[in-house]
Amino acid sequence: MEQHVVDRYKSYEGAASFNTKYDREWHKRVCTQREYKVIQKCFGITGAVDSILDFPSGAGRLFQAYQPFGKRFFAMDISHEMLKFARQNREE
Repeated sequence: MEQHVVDRYKSYEGAASFNTKYDREWHKRVCTQREYKVIQKCFGITGAVDSILDFPSGAGRLFQAYQPFGKRFFAMDISHEMLKFARQNREE
């Protein structure tokens, strides 16, 4: 990934934009729906687990998909700003 893209992703403005991107763009909403189905199918096979690592977690948009299948969740991302949004989104 190019450095200017990483720098934008790490910035507050970039994280804020990414945080709402999957709500704004219809094809991103379709992508999220498909990812939720894949996550449900995978955990349908493996069953629930104690801990789940979401990496890269971004703004935590997949947390609700993981939530029924784990007891503890760990979010990792290169962007501290993204992790702030992930925490904020989880609390809402």
